[in-house]
Formats: sequence, C-alpha cells, structure tokens
Amino acid sequence: GSPEVALTAPVSRDFKDCDSRAEDARDVPLVLGRGLGFLPGIVFDQHFSQRARLTRLIRAVACIEADAVTGIGIDEDTAFVFDIGHETGIPVGRGTITVVDPSEGHRSCDNAVMENVRFARFPAMKE
Repeated sequence: GSPEVALTAPVSRDFKDCDSRAEDARDVPLVLGRGLGFLPGIVFDQHFSQRARLTRLIRAVACIEADAVTGIGIDEDTAFVFDIGHETGIPVGRGTITVVDPSEGHRSCDNAVMENVRFARFPAMKE
C-alpha cells in the first residue's frame, strides 16, 4: 500500500488485492502476509527511508495479530544480520534500520492508533 494512505487504507491479508497495481495507487490496501517464520513477531519493510514508509510500518505493526510485534524498516543497500542463537542483530551496508517497538504502548488497527511507541534508528556498519 501507499505510504500516503497507509493509515486509512483498508488492511488485507490476500495478495490478490495488490496484483498488477502500482504501489502508489489510492485503492491498493495495506497487504500483510505471512513471512518465512525465522523471526516471529517481527514485521519488515524494505526501501524504508527512500520511499518514506514510516506510516506504512506503523500501521502494519498496529494490525499484526500477535501479542508482541516489532517493526523493522530497512533502507536500500542495507541488510539486517540477525544471530538467532544470541537474539541480536546488526545493520550492515550503506543505510540505516528503523525499529518501531510498541511493547510498552497501545496499538489499534481499526483506528490506526499507536500510543507510547518507541522508535530507534541505527546506522549500518560499513562493510
């Protein structure tokens, strides 16, 4: 879905809702899909800063049906290398990662509300 309408657009869990439509189209809903399951409770959004996707990531975090969820926005030419055994990660490349942590706050998908949410931005380590 488009960042401009991400807070108000409908939310869908069906990828058919975004088939063959431009990302910035006004009628494209925010589509949430299941990931690979390597990092449960984390939602990722790529090309983050370049495409101004903060509002889209906030809405995705608010709408994920889980007790605990964290959003991670990853810039272009950047990777998030995660060590599952140690539960730590580092950004690598040329950009930054942005973390949206609502663990001590309130989130509501229906009203696109996020209260007491923590944000952090980490520069990538140059290779």
